[in-house]
Amino acid sequence: MIGARQLDERLPPHAGDSSPRVRVAPSPGTLDDHYRAVERRMPVSPSRDYAPLVTPNGNGQEKVHRWFHFKEAFSSRLLPRILKDTELRERRELRILDPFAGVGTTLVSAGDAIATGELRHATAYGIECNPFLHLVASSKVAALQQPPAGLLKLAHKLAAAASRRPTEHEVAVPGLSTFQRAEFFDQGELQRLLLIREAIELEAASGTSADLLNLCRLALGAVVEPVSNLRRDGRALRYVPTKSPRPTAIQGFLDKVEQIADDLPRSRVNLTGAVLSGDGRSLSPLDNRYRAFDLVLFSPPYPNNIDYTEVYKLENWLLGFISDGEEFASQRLRTVYSHPSLLRSDPLPCSELSGRENQLVTKTVAPLIEHLPEDRYLLARTRMLRGYVLDMYVSLRSAMCRVTPGGYVVYVVGNSVHGTSSASLVIAADLLIAELAVALGYDLVGIGVARQLRRRFVESPFLRESVVTLRIPT
Repeated sequence: MIGARQLDERLPPHAGDSSPRVRVAPSPGTLDDHYRAVERRMPVSPSRDYAPLVTPNGNGQEKVHRWFHFKEAFSSRLLPRILKDTELRERRELRILDPFAGVGTTLVSAGDAIATGELRHATAYGIECNPFLHLVASSKVAALQQPPAGLLKLAHKLAAAASRRPTEHEVAVPGLSTFQRAEFFDQGELQRLLLIREAIELEAASGTSADLLNLCRLALGAVVEPVSNLRRDGRALRYVPTKSPRPTAIQGFLDKVEQIADDLPRSRVNLTGAVLSGDGRSLSPLDNRYRAFDLVLFSPPYPNNIDYTEVYKLENWLLGFISDGEEFASQRLRTVYSHPSLLRSDPLPCSELSGRENQLVTKTVAPLIEHLPEDRYLLARTRMLRGYVLDMYVSLRSAMCRVTPGGYVVYVVGNSVHGTSSASLVIAADLLIAELAVALGYDLVGIGVARQLRRRFVESPFLRESVVTLRIPT
């Protein structure tokens, strides 16, 4: 969440601060009535052929993309389709930015397009704030740009070092309570994971290539959950005592490294760029050295209560990116306000926005606040909604300052439902973000509804996943 004191001071200035134009008053009818009124002002149409592209469909079989399963990713084939539909593919050379890079799907897809001849050259940058996901994405991009040699040899050396350690040598287990519970982790296998990590750090101290070691760290992180009796399940890690197959730590690590080695290109891919660590809302890592982009493509966290800090905590703690509860809480506070896991202060008004901008954000979210179920979650959901709409406004404002005239901003977002069958709230994020975009001065090319989403107790035409295309006026 970006609050009054948390917004990066380097946020690019608002393009045309006098221009927010959307004025949304709370609807006297149902929330769906309000959404219908908003939708009538927008070009919305079914785009069913996008349905297999808004999920990680096929990524598990695609080279490089398959190195780590990120269930919140979109398909590796989404970028080529967007290049075709926006006619950006005709430029042959593109500058692309993904401010919520995740595991680097956008950047690796740009590399794929170069390899297949769809693009001659691309400059692609990503921004990611989760330390482990940043490691995954940046390691993929570095491997495409300069395929390293000797990965398998190094991995076997690490595995041998971990195997040779005497049984009395124990590595301190990370402070996360999940690692302490015997039903979640076989403590012998956990020790082997930690011994591999220790061997990696010893190699780092001896001067071994950072790119090689990062690929080994990626492989180690990729087997933490498979080795355990836990499984990522929506918003949390679920205990599965009968989980099968479950690899051993050392064999799972070696198998993953072998897959990575098999996928490495034989020669450098003509892809320029990197994945930067930082805030994708304010684009804080991008200073004046970075030229404007032709396409900003991203999928922001959906307002669906998924806490990515929680879901990917095993990898961050085991690899040492997070070492105590204070760092864990701090990492949560750096994320988009898409979940109320920590009840933060009310984000509005935000001192980094003008009075007109604060009024716009407040009015845009007001109809949702009005229809929130009056239960024990009312305060947390109110702040989450206000924070989420603020975060999306800042993201769009930052992107607008970074795109060339005539360039595109495309986002994939799923709408969600909160509450129970007797008192529920549908959050139409595709429309909310589009309202903000129009107010900022974007041309709304279209909202393509890729697929309808089903929930047990709620029926609404606004439960859907969409691809929204915006354009910077020339």
